[in-house]
Amino acid sequence: ARGVHPLKSTKSVVLLSGGLDSAVALALAHKEGTVVLALTAQYGQRAFEKEWQAAQAIAMWAGVPHYR
Repeated sequence: ARGVHPLKSTKSVVLLSGGLDSAVALALAHKEGTVVLALTAQYGQRAFEKEWQAAQAIAMWAGVPHYR
């Protein structure tokens, strides 16, 4: 539609590791109002529990559902 910003009709799923880069990606998408959920991957990393806790806190701040 004419005059509609392309991001306004886009929905985003953010891969959220709990680190700075993914937190910024979530914040930018959140600012645009496009985030529908955040996902954190568990692939055998030793620090997963700490990453999960950080990602949970970030997702709660943004008010988006968070899954692993």
